Amino acid sequence: MKLRTKIYMLAILPVVFVSCIAAVISATQLRNAIMTQAFEGMDAAAVSIRNIFEFGADGNYQLKDGELWKGTELNVSDSSKIVDEVKDQTGLDVTIFYGDTRYLTTITNSEGERQIGTKASDIVIEQVLKNGKNYSSDNVNILGTRYICYYVPIWDESGSNPVGMVFLGEHYNQVYLEIADSVKRIVFPMLFVLFIGLIFARVVGKRIIDSIQAAIAYLNQLAEGKLGFCIDSQLLHRRDVVGDMCRSIENLNRQLTEIVSQLQIQSGKLKVNADACSEVADGINNSVTQINEVVQQVAETCTNQAGSAEDAHKNISGMGALIEEIGGISTDAHEALETLTDNMEQVESSVQHMEVQTAQTHDSVEKISVAADLISSISFQTNLLSLNASIEAARAGEFGKGFAVVASEIQQLAQRSDESAKEIQASLDELRTNSTNTLNDVRIVLEKVAEQSGFLNKTEGAFQSLEQGIGTDQAYQGPTLTSERAGTISAVQELAASTEQIAASMEETSASIQEVADMTQNMGEQASEMDSIAEVLEQQIAQFEIVRE
Repeated sequence: MKLRTKIYMLAILPVVFVSCIAAVISATQLRNAIMTQAFEGMDAAAVSIRNIFEFGADGNYQLKDGELWKGTELNVSDSSKIVDEVKDQTGLDVTIFYGDTRYLTTITNSEGERQIGTKASDIVIEQVLKNGKNYSSDNVNILGTRYICYYVPIWDESGSNPVGMVFLGEHYNQVYLEIADSVKRIVFPMLFVLFIGLIFARVVGKRIIDSIQAAIAYLNQLAEGKLGFCIDSQLLHRRDVVGDMCRSIENLNRQLTEIVSQLQIQSGKLKVNADACSEVADGINNSVTQINEVVQQVAETCTNQAGSAEDAHKNISGMGALIEEIGGISTDAHEALETLTDNMEQVESSVQHMEVQTAQTHDSVEKISVAADLISSISFQTNLLSLNASIEAARAGEFGKGFAVVASEIQQLAQRSDESAKEIQASLDELRTNSTNTLNDVRIVLEKVAEQSGFLNKTEGAFQSLEQGIGTDQAYQGPTLTSERAGTISAVQELAASTEQIAASMEETSASIQEVADMTQNMGEQASEMDSIAEVLEQQIAQFEIVRE
């Protein structure tokens, strides 16, 4: 059954029911009132007729020659003028019974003959003649005709024993017509009022139905994800349940519109920050890769440099025994020192580049940390918004189920995004520590490179002095030569030791950078997953459309 039909029935059926009950009650009360009034009139008339004969003559009622007499002077059977006059005046039939037999009556058959000698019914005899009580009925059959009648007993001269009855009656059809006419005078106005009530109920019911259907249409828009619509001001100003429902829908629409708008903004920010995190992570990964390559090159150069320093040490150590060949050896040592100087310059340049890359990586880590904090804040706000959306969807009941499902999905995505942001933040904390350690190691390497450059300069000066000593007379410059050779050997030993330290530092730095690379790769994977979450979140929110009216 449609809602319209139900409301019409609720509005019309009570009116019809009440009207019918009122009509039945009124008709019944009117009939009872008419019957009561008729019986009261018959009782008064019957008593009057009985008194006419009671006081018309002295003596008891008796039969003479088949006729009923009152005493010796009044012939009751011959008093037809009296009962005929009563019938003419009241329209009521009159009968005088002696015992259970009619001796005087106005009732006639179809030929106009008075029905003298006919008998009363058993119930009348029982009530009136035997019990001495008045009797009334609206359904007494007299000679095939339904009568409304009234009986009163006629007493003997002592007044203690009933010897006859006085009957007054009227055709039921005549009374029925009077009742029907009276009912019509009551029912017709009631029918008119009922008709007006039905029209009013239809108008009011139609307004209520139209309002409810309009409210349902607004709820359907909410269920379809269309938000931001305007509700008719007349519905909002209604002071009934429909108005309350429309005001609740308007409030729900406003809150859901704000929530979805904020979700759209937050999802956009989350997507941008996730993309930025992913891009920065890729940049860090590239930088770390480059730094690792530089470290490998520096380590290789330091290894070569250590070998060259060792060769120079051996060459210089053999100068005393091979003085005659010192010129060629000195030349080889000088060439080795030049090679060491070139390598050292390359190492210094690479380490400086590595310092710059590591510093940039450290700055990028700080930027990602800020972005991760922002993503965590966005995820928290998105989670709150989705929770509010779930609450508002629950208030919408059946129409908000679809919205509740999407809100639940958004809440789960926000939680996953927050978890990813926390994992990224944890990785960033460790990465920040490692990048700081790496930057400190690089700076230590730079210090050692600078120290090694000093050793190289010192060694080169020693070689220059040695070459000058070799170029003079060996007999007079022997002590000087020996002193210069000792200084050169010491410088070369210090250079070799420094080179070995740098190589060891490069190995430690390479290990730290490898850890940074692994964490950067993990962070990149987390950023990619968060980017995917942001895309799914945008797709979920895209199901809603904000209508600007």
